[in-house]
Amino acid sequence: MTSSRIHFLTTGAFRLDGGGMFGLIPKTMWSKWTEADADNRIALATRSLLVESRDGLVLVEAGCGDKWSTRERELYELEQRTAVDALAEHGIDPRDIGHVVLTHLHFDHAAGLTRDGGAGAVSVFTNARIHVQRQEWLDALANKSTMTKTYFWSHLGPPKRARRRCGQMLACPRFGGLRFGALPRRRVSHDAPRPSCRKPWL
Repeated sequence: MTSSRIHFLTTGAFRLDGGGMFGLIPKTMWSKWTEADADNRIALATRSLLVESRDGLVLVEAGCGDKWSTRERELYELEQRTAVDALAEHGIDPRDIGHVVLTHLHFDHAAGLTRDGGAGAVSVFTNARIHVQRQEWLDALANKSTMTKTYFWSHLGPPKRARRRCGQMLACPRFGGLRFGALPRRRVSHDAPRPSCRKPWL
């Protein structure tokens, strides 16, 4: 396969506090762009990329997943939808995914790596190698974040115990027809996918 085919997946809607999302930007400004509810939460959505490439099936971002309590679902107004649901609409089983690439490890990007296995969290993409930038991995394990409660052990534990399947983004800056690099004005350990050539997919 000399080129890649990309699919844009919608993997669930949720809400977060507007002040926490916009930081130093005052509400008088950001409220012109998006409407907050009575609890000051703004509507957000998780999205993933499914890439058919010479590297196999690659999933970029895993979404929020489904291992949330009733209280947490109400707090974040989490939609009952996951990356697994979105993949099923394309006839793909999570076991078919060969690689999962994560731009960073906040829960809305990485919690979908695992599901509730009854006795604890277990991996969803059991045959996939997980790729994330090394510094982000270390920051997540140390819970270093400017945003509170964004790194959850429930989605970091299984990959940590299976380190043979946990890769590092630094080793593959070009992957699945995409090139990954640091986000401008964001943490240097957070990556963003970009086309690795002018026509990387069909």
